[in-house]
Amino acid sequence: MKQTMILTPFLKEEALTVDFDKCDKDMEKIMKYMKTLKNNLDDTRTHEQFLAAIKVTEDEYICAIRSTLKGPKVFHRRRPCEIRINNYNKIALLAWGANMDIQYVMDAYSAMQYTTSYQTKGQRGMCQLLDHVAEQCRDNNAPLLERVRKLGNAFLNCQIICIQEACNHIMGNSAKRASRQDVFVPSGPKAERARLIKEQKQLEKLQPEDTNIFYDNIIEKYQLRPPELRSTHFSEKKDPEKYYYEQVLLFSAFRDEDSELCGVPAKELFEKRKEEIERNRSRPIEGYKRMTDEAFEKAENGGGDDDFYIHVPHNMDSDDDEEVNELRRKRSSAGQRGGGAEALRYRHGHAARA
Repeated sequence: MKQTMILTPFLKEEALTVDFDKCDKDMEKIMKYMKTLKNNLDDTRTHEQFLAAIKVTEDEYICAIRSTLKGPKVFHRRRPCEIRINNYNKIALLAWGANMDIQYVMDAYSAMQYTTSYQTKGQRGMCQLLDHVAEQCRDNNAPLLERVRKLGNAFLNCQIICIQEACNHIMGNSAKRASRQDVFVPSGPKAERARLIKEQKQLEKLQPEDTNIFYDNIIEKYQLRPPELRSTHFSEKKDPEKYYYEQVLLFSAFRDEDSELCGVPAKELFEKRKEEIERNRSRPIEGYKRMTDEAFEKAENGGGDDDFYIHVPHNMDSDDDEEVNELRRKRSSAGQRGGGAEALRYRHGHAARA
């Protein structure tokens, strides 16, 4: 790229005037050129020379890239020979003093997809370990329940970690620190909430007709708060009744759930307390929650780029003239050109999974 910019997919109105066949051909020429750089990183061509070599204009180049996008994406300034340089921030790099590969996240869906993909990726060596435990159980003719228990213990307690993390655990250092904590609030209907039963010793002390067999949950503790702490957060399309009840429960003050909330239509409660709910809901945290709700809805509808966290390295804000970013093609031709769907993805200057 000549300069760092954010590119977006074509809008429906724009797509009507775009020649996607031409975009596909231009993309093939771009990616063919990028593949040649895999073993030739001494290419010193400028951005203009690169476009001249593949016989593509600046506008055609931008158009071809936009035809591959499924969401907004940052493209950094770089030269063709810099395709293997990771993203970096100059100030952070000087402070960190080690390898850096950072990405600019454009929306909540991408952030959620990255973290879940990273957290759920498989660990090397776990399959071999589980096979070894299973073989030992078979050799010892262990009962089925004991086999399951041993496999579960091996899966939960054995983890491959680096030597630095091992030393950190041995020294008893905390793995994380936070100035805030999250608290789960069961905001569904009262009859559907999971409850924790009291210990057997406590149950034995109750009268036969006593129904108070559960520990107090966070809502009951809230109801028992002192008067000076009276004032105190979920989708409307799928289940409006639960949605309205949730809004009332999280954004309005009440003293007794049974007498004030239960038995009354949730929408009626919502309308009566709408002013208070809107006032409390306008706090900044609700804005973040709406972003995550939209991201969950996007995931349920098929999501976006399911390999978002795999990117070609970039040279962020470099003084060089050309940066050719990773170009990934995953676009259904239905509704644009007719016919079937095709998904061509590219990363790191060569073809990736399709």
